[in-house]
Amino acid sequence: VIFGLVTFQEIPTDELPDVQPPVVTIQTEYRGASAEIVDTQITQKIEDFVGGTPGLETIDSFSEDESSRITLTFETDLDLDDVTNDVRSSVSRVLDNLPEGAEQPEIFKQSAGMRTTMWLSFNSETMSDLELTDYADRYLTDTFSTVDGVGRVRLGGQRELSLRIWLDPIALAARDLTTQEVENVLRISQLEKKENIINKKIKNQKI
Repeated sequence: VIFGLVTFQEIPTDELPDVQPPVVTIQTEYRGASAEIVDTQITQKIEDFVGGTPGLETIDSFSEDESSRITLTFETDLDLDDVTNDVRSSVSRVLDNLPEGAEQPEIFKQSAGMRTTMWLSFNSETMSDLELTDYADRYLTDTFSTVDGVGRVRLGGQRELSLRIWLDPIALAARDLTTQEVENVLRISQLEKKENIINKKIKNQKI
């Protein structure tokens, strides 16, 4: 009894203990869309579906041009993997309601106190900036993603090709074409390009 009383007096106490609630982030890209469109067409729709997730405490969302980010904080006694699966299930139900040009939402999980980040920089004397970006996207991001403890791999400072098209209204009318039809052809071409890149990644991983 005496030993128990002495030990009880020595137990450390903290009025504000260091707790790490589970945090899940949903990131969605929508190329070419303004912040207002991203907010109404993506952020609000996803919030409506994930808002009823059991154990959810707070929702913080941020919409900007071409990007939507939603941060969900859950009760501290919940398992991070379980709440992530619940969120992923909710997001899967909203995919059909998102705009056609929007990327598939990416879901990242972490404890609130775990924000360790490591940045790696690289350069090349033989590759251009565009070639370096392509190489990092094709090979390095997938390789680092498989490392134990890695929750997310971000590619920063990348260089990408962009294309601006000016349409001639008279030429369109002469060919009985509309702006929407031209846009659809470009979108299909872009989707085919992405599929080819994904297929190459899968083939390289199998090799």
